[in-house]
Amino acid sequence: EGFLATSGGTVDGAVTVTGLVDAQAGAKIGGGALALGKTLIEGGRFAAIDVAAAPCDDTLLGQVAIDTASKRLYFCDATKYRRLTICSEVCPPAATVACAKPIIDSCGETGTCPGLGTHCDTGICTKAGCEVPGTSQEAAAKTCKAILVVSPGAKDGLYWLDADGGDTGNAFQTWCDMTTDGGGWTLISMASSTVVLDAAFWSPAARNVAGLTQFASQPNQTARLSGAAINAICRAGDGYVRSRYANNAPGYMITDWFAPAILGNLDIALALRGTSEYHMGFSGFGNGALKPAKTGNWRRYNGYLSDNLVCAGIHDYCGGNGVKYKGWGPLCDTYGCNKGGQRTIEGNFWWAGSNAPSGVPSASYPAYGNYGSRWCR
Repeated sequence: EGFLATSGGTVDGAVTVTGLVDAQAGAKIGGGALALGKTLIEGGRFAAIDVAAAPCDDTLLGQVAIDTASKRLYFCDATKYRRLTICSEVCPPAATVACAKPIIDSCGETGTCPGLGTHCDTGICTKAGCEVPGTSQEAAAKTCKAILVVSPGAKDGLYWLDADGGDTGNAFQTWCDMTTDGGGWTLISMASSTVVLDAAFWSPAARNVAGLTQFASQPNQTARLSGAAINAICRAGDGYVRSRYANNAPGYMITDWFAPAILGNLDIALALRGTSEYHMGFSGFGNGALKPAKTGNWRRYNGYLSDNLVCAGIHDYCGGNGVKYKGWGPLCDTYGCNKGGQRTIEGNFWWAGSNAPSGVPSASYPAYGNYGSRWCR
């Protein structure tokens, strides 16, 4: 009681006050800590300082003050005074954040926003970052043409594709021809010289898809994508469907073209099916009459596109077995699109049917027993 009655003094040790402390002239705590526990603080205010000039070091870490110039609240982080702001933890769209990077909320914090960024200036975003399309399963592209658009320097070779454009868990590898006729050709099937392409081969199910990855080293085998994958790939392209024959010799190929309106309704996988007749190719007419190719929705070549050998006419179905493939059926008789030195395609150019000889056509009519392949772009 004698100490409290004096006008000044020093206490060495702890002071416990069970009642109210009324410090009308202020209270100053030196270098120690003021432990308030659950005590409610009523009134009071932070000191006002010039944060631009005030020191901020380890001894002042955590000090909060009002800046005299801006009238804003700041705290010392041991290097400088940082302004305190009120934020609502808004998460930006993943598409605006760099691929595979954490998403930072409006308060500058990570961990509050789910997922990672997905933005890539080029390529496809994967867990590993922005990847060149087609170079991994996770970065699978839809078609070889789509890869070439993004990577104009892409070379011939194996690439990952995801025909349905969804989850890449069902992505597959196939060969891409990135050079012939401008490149961007997707390998959809291969025919062996010793195998008859029977009804089983033309079923909707895929067949030996792994064989498509061996196009460069083992081209003489039977392999095919599923009907759904063939349709998805061919419909997503420019409308070209190419059949190569004569052991895939350069230039020995027929290319059909379909306008976008036709391509969207065309079941290419079904049109490629085997029948009791031999056939190769497609058509876009429904009455079986001879049509001028240049007035239709398709073109047909024997050779490269640059040869510009558009057929003069064509029948749109093979009806010898009593079935007329109207609408989008097999293409039969063709006229006026031959290339000197190559196999003529006047009349039927047969690929294969359930009665067909083994293999695909050779360079000279009417020999078979060669291997071949089909492509879309």
